[in-house]
Amino acid sequence: LRAPAGPARTEVLQLAENWLGELRVGQFSPDLGSSLRELVLANCQIARIEPGAFEPLHSLRTLDLGQNATLVSLGPDCFRGLHNLRELSLSGCQISSLNAATFSGLVALKCLSLADNRIASVPQGLFKGVGVGGGGGGGSLEKLVLSGNPLGGTLTASQLAGLGGLKELHVGNCGLVSVAPSALKGLMLSLRVLNLSGNQIKSLPSGVFNENSSGSSSSSIRELDLSGNRMGAVAAHAFAGLQRLQRLQLDHNE
Repeated sequence: LRAPAGPARTEVLQLAENWLGELRVGQFSPDLGSSLRELVLANCQIARIEPGAFEPLHSLRTLDLGQNATLVSLGPDCFRGLHNLRELSLSGCQISSLNAATFSGLVALKCLSLADNRIASVPQGLFKGVGVGGGGGGGSLEKLVLSGNPLGGTLTASQLAGLGGLKELHVGNCGLVSVAPSALKGLMLSLRVLNLSGNQIKSLPSGVFNENSSGSSSSSIRELDLSGNRMGAVAAHAFAGLQRLQRLQLDHNE
C-alpha cells in the first residue's frame, strides 16, 4: 500500500491495521509534506523502516507506529527529515535492537514511548540531540516511556545521558534490581514524575534524589511510584531531597 496523497490540506492520516510490511523511500507523497500533522501506522505489520522513508513529511507533529509486532530493530536515520515531530510512539512492538543514531535529527521531539518492547540495553548516546531544538524555548525530550522492557540490572546514568530537561520518566516493569547513586544526576532539577513500579528494587542509595553530592539542590519530583517492588524496609535517608514530593506510592512491596 502506497500512502495516498490526499487533499493538499490533509492534516491527519489514519492507516492503522493495513498490511504495509515495509516503509520505503517514496511511499509517502511530497504533496503531504506541508500539511500533514498526524500519521497513524499502528498495527500495520511493519517489519522494516528504510532510512528517509518519512523525509517528505517535514510538517509532521505526531507519529504512531505502535503495535507493529514484526518490527524488531531500528537502524540509523529511520526518522530523517522529521524536524518538527513532537510525539513518537513505538510501544507494543518487538524491538530488541536500537542504533545510537536511530533518533538522530528529532530535534523537536518532546514525548517518546518505547513501552512494551524487548529492549535489554540502551545504546550510549541514544538520546543525544533529541529534542534539543524544540520550538518555544524547549530544550529537551520531556517524556520518556521505557516501561515493560527487560532492562534488568541497575539503572545507570549512561542509559539516561542527554535527557537533562526530562519531566517524566517511566521505567516500570523493567526487571530493575537497583538504581545507581548517580543514575538521576542531571535530571533532578527538571523531573516531575518518576515511575519505578513493578521492578525488583530492594533499597535506594543515599542521595539518589539529590542533584549534587552535597545535597544543596533538592529534587523537583512531584510524583514517585515505587509500588510493586521488594522494599521490605525504607531507610530514613532514602527520600532525602524530595522536598516537593506530593504523591508517593509504596504499595505492594515486601
